[in-house]
Amino acid sequence: MSKPFHIRKRYLFLMALAIILSGGLIFLPEASNTKELSADQLLLELDDNTRFMTVDDVADLIINQDPALLLVDLRSPEEYEQFSMEGAVNIPFEDILNEENDQYLKRVELQKVFYANNDEISEQAWVLLRRVEYQNIFVMKGGLTEWVEMIMKPVKPLEQYSQTDQELYNRRMAARRYFAGGSVEIQPDVFVKKQKPAPVAAKKKVKVIPKKVVEEVEEEEGC
Repeated sequence: MSKPFHIRKRYLFLMALAIILSGGLIFLPEASNTKELSADQLLLELDDNTRFMTVDDVADLIINQDPALLLVDLRSPEEYEQFSMEGAVNIPFEDILNEENDQYLKRVELQKVFYANNDEISEQAWVLLRRVEYQNIFVMKGGLTEWVEMIMKPVKPLEQYSQTDQELYNRRMAARRYFAGGSVEIQPDVFVKKQKPAPVAAKKKVKVIPKKVVEEVEEEEGC
């Protein structure tokens, strides 16, 4: 019984979130041709984690200079000036529905990735824009808080680590070196335990018979 209750509780939470945040649509300019996503479809998409991009995925896109990536910083201009991610444009959350921002947000060929200090503002922006059917928009999971913790300050795996943990740590260290101004080349694995070399089998001694002796034996056998 606990699992159905959990699903129902989550559904109600998502529905409430959609209804509350969709109230922001009152700030949209009135237009007869404004399209709106149905409430049912919006709820389905809210319950689908495909809207999220991990900080690792975002780091890879930046390092590979993906031309389809557009980072959107939803914080205030003051916060943006103090620190922003590479290549990000600043669209404060309160201005997200301004028509002047459509030059960025309505470009369907771009992957628009929202970020702020955490998920809250980015999720609200995502809901507002999906409600009016903006396409190809995403949320960077965890925001700048997770970016700093996972990419800029990666933690070494514990002694009982898996190969996946090691690969992820190497990946994050490479990203950290890139964003800190260093090389993206991954250094040799410092966590791999040194293994003792396999014992070498002793070579068998082979008795070499001089050629002259062999010829003498062959002559005797031929007699």
